[in-house]
Amino acid sequence: MTLVLALASEHEVHMTCDFKLTDARTRRPLSVNAHKLVPVRSFAVQALIGATGLAVLSGEPIGDWVARRMGALPMEAVLDDIVDVLREAATDLGRVRATDHKHRHLTFVVGAIQGSQSVLAILSNFQDLRGRFIPIGSVPGPDLRLSITRPSSPRLVVAGQIDAVRKDERKLLERSLRAGVPHDVTRERLAALNRKAAQRNDTVSEGCYAASQLATGDGHTQPFVVEQSGDFIPPDVEEMQTRLGYRPGRKMAADGSPMPIRLVGVTSFVHNPSPAFFREQFKIRPRDTELWNSFGAYEAAQGRHESARTAFARAVALDSHNYVALRNLAQSIWRIDGDEPEARRLFQMALEDPNSEQRRETLAILAGILLGFYGPTDEVEALFKQSCEGRLRLRPASNYAHFLLNHRSEQIQEADEILDQLLRQDPNYGMAVAGKALTLLFGKRDLATAMQIVTAHLDRYPESKYGLAAAVTICLHTEDTDSADAFLRRLANLKDVSNDAVIGFSGLIALQRGVDLRDVADIFNRSTERCNLINLAAVQLSRGLWDEASLILDGIDQGRLTDAARVEYASLRYLIAEIVPDDLKRKLGEFFRSGVPAPLDPILFRSIASHSQTNDRIREGLSRVMRSLAVGR
Repeated sequence: MTLVLALASEHEVHMTCDFKLTDARTRRPLSVNAHKLVPVRSFAVQALIGATGLAVLSGEPIGDWVARRMGALPMEAVLDDIVDVLREAATDLGRVRATDHKHRHLTFVVGAIQGSQSVLAILSNFQDLRGRFIPIGSVPGPDLRLSITRPSSPRLVVAGQIDAVRKDERKLLERSLRAGVPHDVTRERLAALNRKAAQRNDTVSEGCYAASQLATGDGHTQPFVVEQSGDFIPPDVEEMQTRLGYRPGRKMAADGSPMPIRLVGVTSFVHNPSPAFFREQFKIRPRDTELWNSFGAYEAAQGRHESARTAFARAVALDSHNYVALRNLAQSIWRIDGDEPEARRLFQMALEDPNSEQRRETLAILAGILLGFYGPTDEVEALFKQSCEGRLRLRPASNYAHFLLNHRSEQIQEADEILDQLLRQDPNYGMAVAGKALTLLFGKRDLATAMQIVTAHLDRYPESKYGLAAAVTICLHTEDTDSADAFLRRLANLKDVSNDAVIGFSGLIALQRGVDLRDVADIFNRSTERCNLINLAAVQLSRGLWDEASLILDGIDQGRLTDAARVEYASLRYLIAEIVPDDLKRKLGEFFRSGVPAPLDPILFRSIASHSQTNDRIREGLSRVMRSLAVGR
């Protein structure tokens, strides 16, 4: 019959299953290389499923049968879904030969965490939570009956060979859980009890597989191998490897023979950011500073900035050395209250973090905030450089590379070198992939290679906002508006994408398609973002609305524009002032205090120059601007 031990209290579940399976007909052990404990994790529920009794269903070991079906569950699955799938075993039980019916015992034990509450369930054709409910020697039917409990205090449930465990041993385990012993100690004590049971009954194996699941989302599994000499790959891990097409290689022994593959343990964490998740978590750990910080990040992502600031402040109050919460609180105070002195004070405290990698993250975040408020100042550049000292970290270094691309375009080669280093670390990091595509686009005019690396990235990560934005940009350069529109629709469906970016891309696509200029102006007019205002001014100028275009430009803070946007701004200013186009290159050089201005992104001006409704005078002026800047080709 073998053995399943499930120990649970209100917010945690621990379980072991021994390795031994028995043949339904002969009752002899099949193998010690068979595993019957399967972890299952979704956004809503984390569960452990142990099996005892019948060894094989539909020609496969019971653990494999469970793992294959659980692997097909959606990430939204709840406990009822798990139970419904396990009930399907009744169909296979009904096919067991008549001569084997008396050996048709099967029990699934489910230890689950749903919300913050633990649940113990037994789905069986011969026993329930109180023990056996059919007489010994009777023939079990195929139907599986469900019994369920939600323990508020420690409780040990034994399934299968229950007589192999004594009452005092049950009580000892329950007391140890009540005493709050570490979770790895709990698993070791369950394994020790399994070994004692093996000495009393020859259908129980000394070796077992143990797992823990906690209401915090943590999961831990580990084997306790005794007589096990072959491979140890649990069925859920093997199922995952099969779906990924992964086959682990074997280490060779000194004699040239292949050695067993052993999984020594798995640690996991399930995090489902949602109001329900945080509500349940705060019940069990109301003074957890990391939980409050995570809640603040979740609230900020939902646009609830006041609530986020309150959560970050609570995290800092609980632990003044929570440096990540300190920088999050600093950002909130700066952006919501505009209290720069207090925000800078908090940032300085966050920079006391002994973790150098986190300090560099903080420097990059501070640089980004200053960039948004004051534009590309020397302080911003210095902070970005400091964030990249030592081994490059993906996010700070990507931010610095994009800063160079946007605001120090004469340093595009440095940006390119940084991005190449990052892509060697992680070829699929979205910001780095998009940045590399832009260096190819603007530095080398290599649109084909730029599109190639972006589409390869999107094949693996179809919801990468950086990849999708880069794809739209490249398609606009090739004037492939249908593809640009398709990529933009995917981009607009993502939750964390700026509405201003969507408006800007939408207006440029409409402009390239020759949509009426009044309708194009209406699109750009939905945004007050600086680049979209420049786009709007250019469209109004192309309609001959000189004064309106000039007023729009008057309201734009030039200091925070990207290099390309500053060229557009200056070009429009000079066109409005009717400065001789042949003198434009020199004038723009003076504007930027440089002999050669930053390269112009030709999408806007080229689209307006080719639009059928554009004022002839402006069309000619824009054509000369692009020729003057050597980007019209």
